[in-house]
Amino acid sequence: MAFRNEVKAVDAEQVLGFLNLFVLPQPEVYLGNIMNALDENGKLSNENVQGFLDSFVGSFIQWINKF
Repeated sequence: MAFRNEVKAVDAEQVLGFLNLFVLPQPEVYLGNIMNALDENGKLSNENVQGFLDSFVGSFIQWINKF
């Protein structure tokens, strides 16, 4: 199932690129077993995942600021 989702993401990137839309090339985020990183209230409780997401958001903000 995860492979199929990755293929769909690649297809979406190709379509967006064809339409001359900007696509963040890297990093990509795929979160497997995310339910194990959430507490009983649905809040993120895993510090490793939080750090990974913080890093992604930082990269995303840098990319946005280029425009």
